[in-house]
Amino acid sequence: MNRIRVEAIPSEIAEGIRSTRSDGHGNSSLEPIPVDESPGYICRHCLEDPAVGESVYLFSYSPFQRAVPYRNLGPIFVHTTDCRRYGTPEALPRSLRHRLLSLRAYRADDFLVVADVAPGDEADRVLDRFFD
Repeated sequence: MNRIRVEAIPSEIAEGIRSTRSDGHGNSSLEPIPVDESPGYICRHCLEDPAVGESVYLFSYSPFQRAVPYRNLGPIFVHTTDCRRYGTPEALPRSLRHRLLSLRAYRADDFLVVADVAPGDEADRVLDRFFD
């Protein structure tokens, strides 16, 4: 039984960045960044590596929408053009298999339980350990 859940950023967030070019955290007038290498700028909406020549926006994001001790802002990318939201939450996307990952497990109340850093091709082993 697969116990992970991979969630891309909500479509409303990606669409908002594209339409307003502002992230609500003080970053406005966001400019497209041309992708000059792939992999390198993973889109957090489709969870794919944009191709060289495509463009992305860099902005600040937090997965926590309410005040919790682990709430922080991090830099992420999203395609400047529409893309389909990642739709297989029970599987780690291919684009994450060739990166160094920061893996974190949270309880339902958003309290951090365990965290580790691992190469993407070792993520399954680390995630199994989290659940054990």
